[in-house]
Amino acid sequence: MALCTECGTEVEPGSKRGRRCADCHAEYMREWHYRRNAEVRDLLIAEKARRRCEWEGGCQFNVTRPIHLGFDHLPGHEKRFELGKAQMLGKTVEEVQTELAKCQVLCHNHHAEMTALRGKLSVALRAEIEMQVRNEETEHA
Repeated sequence: MALCTECGTEVEPGSKRGRRCADCHAEYMREWHYRRNAEVRDLLIAEKARRRCEWEGGCQFNVTRPIHLGFDHLPGHEKRFELGKAQMLGKTVEEVQTELAKCQVLCHNHHAEMTALRGKLSVALRAEIEMQVRNEETEHA
């Protein structure tokens, strides 16, 4: 019998866990998942901080905190998963980077407006939002 490389207990030969006992392997996997999830979380936060709200014409809300920003998938790009759920889904940094390339960063206010403008809400509400946007643009011009 082989010995666990972590704690020295006996490990059955040919184990799927390599040379770790069940307990040590479980601990290794917990740490591995935590490290991988931390990388994904840090990447998403850094990307929001770097890009800020990318609303066309500038963001009058001047949002700077990453918690108040979100990722908006651009039309014409296949959305494979929601970036906010990347950690829960166990996505790799590479998968997240690929998905980030299909997105813009928007503050929550502009993300809601963009969603409405893309037709996910009723036509009447969309027309109301478009009128408000035009009025705001006129005021800020």
